[in-house]
Amino acid sequence: MYLFIAVSISSLVLTLDFLLVKGNKFRDVGFAILYYIQLIIAIVLAGLYGPDVFENDDGEEDTDVENDSVYGYVYVAAILGAVTIALTALVFSTMTRIANTLIKFSLILSCVLAGVVALALLASGAMLGGIIGLVFFAILVRVLTHISYHI
Repeated sequence: MYLFIAVSISSLVLTLDFLLVKGNKFRDVGFAILYYIQLIIAIVLAGLYGPDVFENDDGEEDTDVENDSVYGYVYVAAILGAVTIALTALVFSTMTRIANTLIKFSLILSCVLAGVVALALLASGAMLGGIIGLVFFAILVRVLTHISYHI
């Protein structure tokens, strides 16, 4: 729990440093506000319900050997949390560098998958689903051709 709170606070400090010190403009203010609202809710819930793991039904602290197995989960969660933070930083920096390529790739992939689903539905005998899939495929092809000139 304390690791989670420390990571959350460091995330907030890094974000504020990025926005205020470096003078960067934040374009998605609404999503940033939603992110911090859910972060605050998660911290509050961890503070309210997290310490209850270490107590027994009588409200006393557990010192039994068989109940100490929860510490293994805490260590695994801490390690996975650190790995998640590192991977998130790596993926985020990569995504911001190749944003246009990712947008084009996602549009092409959604178009291809819509065509594959439409063909699979037609091949399996589901004609109505196949026709609807072909309509979505045609719409996505049109959107892709229109947007690809603007990106």
